[in-house]
Amino acid sequence: DFSLVYCHGWYEKMIETGFDKSRLAVQINPVDEKIFETKEMTQREKEFYTADIAFPGNYQRPEKDLASMILACTGNMQNDADKSKITNVLISTYEIFKSKISNNELVCQVEECESVINELAMLLEINIPNTLVKDLARMFFQPVLCNLYRKMTLKWLIDAGFQVKLWGLGWDTDPDFKAHAAGVLKHGDELAKMYSCTKIVPGGFFWLSAHARSWESTSCGALFMARNIPSQFDFANIRDCFTE
Repeated sequence: DFSLVYCHGWYEKMIETGFDKSRLAVQINPVDEKIFETKEMTQREKEFYTADIAFPGNYQRPEKDLASMILACTGNMQNDADKSKITNVLISTYEIFKSKISNNELVCQVEECESVINELAMLLEINIPNTLVKDLARMFFQPVLCNLYRKMTLKWLIDAGFQVKLWGLGWDTDPDFKAHAAGVLKHGDELAKMYSCTKIVPGGFFWLSAHARSWESTSCGALFMARNIPSQFDFANIRDCFTE
């Protein structure tokens, strides 16, 4: 009768397939209130978990996302010239948005990706069907730009001199983050202890401000730092959940 969703892709598809919009709520995953609370710890545990800023989540390489996207789009193409043009469009789109994020420009709509792809296609004189443009824009928005934003944000925090700990798989594979890779946490007490010893937990999502991490971290006494996304573009708006 009623569905809770937090991913914009699911929400849009559910609307397209005929779900009653009034019976859909954009909401985040629930957390276990018996697990996520301020934890008592030994001194050794406190030293192990303590950080100015901690990010729980596996490492994702945006360059790898881009390469997979290029392969998916050009793998079956027979014409080498078209392959090259599509590849140039996608690489150029990536570089444009990387520059925008570097300059702290607010990017928060899939349509912005569509516009850049269309402009570059016109410039390179290649015809990309509108349905493909929309698909490419969605893939760029999530996961490519989301992972690029996350990577660049964490790099800024490290360069600013904060004590940053990165929890999850893969952080030790990137030279920029290897020294800050802290290991893998089990869901439950270990995650709660980490939150209890952390001052700030950044959200790390490009297209929504609220998700499970919002509740987990604040329940354990950490400050959750969400991306400041305008309400009309926020797919899970933290302002609707934390009203005071």
